[in-house]
Amino acid sequence: MNDLLNKLNVLLRSTLTSSGDSAKSSKLSGRGGADLGRDALLLRQRVNEAIQYENQLQARLRTLESEVTHWDEAADIAVGKGDEAAARYAVEQLTLAKQRATIAESDLRQHQRVTEELLLRVNELEAAVADAGLSKDQGPEASLDFGVVADQVNSLVNQFRERVSELQSTIQAREVSETTSPPATPPEVEVDDDLANRRDRLSKK
Repeated sequence: MNDLLNKLNVLLRSTLTSSGDSAKSSKLSGRGGADLGRDALLLRQRVNEAIQYENQLQARLRTLESEVTHWDEAADIAVGKGDEAAARYAVEQLTLAKQRATIAESDLRQHQRVTEELLLRVNELEAAVADAGLSKDQGPEASLDFGVVADQVNSLVNQFRERVSELQSTIQAREVSETTSPPATPPEVEVDDDLANRRDRLSKK
C-alpha cells in the first residue's frame, strides 16, 4: 500500500505540473490537464478509502487470530482439569474461530490483489505521463495529449470503485449474516478427534 501511495503521489505531481506547463507549450486534445489532475486526486482518494478498509480487514483478522489462541488455550486447560463439558465447548468455539479467521484471511488477500492490480495500472499511467512530458520537451510543435491519459485515469477510478465496492458489500453482507444467524455446530467427530489428540499430547508432557 505504501508503494501504491508513493506511485500515486508521483503521478499526481506529474499530471499537475504537466497540465500547468501545457497551456504555454503544448496543444491539449480531448480532456484538459485540469481534468486529469482532478481525476488523479479522485484516484488517490479511492486508494485512501481502500487502505482504510484494508486496515479494518487486518484488525478483524487479528481479533479472530486472538480468539483462536484463546480457545486453544482454554481447551488445553479444560482437558488438563478433566472438565469434559468445558473442553468440548472450547474446541467447538476454536473450530468456529478458525473457520472465521480463514475466511477473513481470504477476504484480506482478495482485497490486496485488487489493490496490487491498481498499482500495476498506476505504474502504466505514470509511464504514460512521463512519455507525454518527454514529448512536450521535444519542441514547441509537440502535442501533449492529456485526453487519453485522463480517460485512462477516469476509467481506472470507476473500475476500482466498482470492484472494491462489490468486494466490501460481499464481506459486509456475510458479517451481518454471522451476527444474525447462529453458527453451525462443528461435526461431533471433529470435536472428538481434537479432544483425543489433546489428551494424548498433554499426557506426554
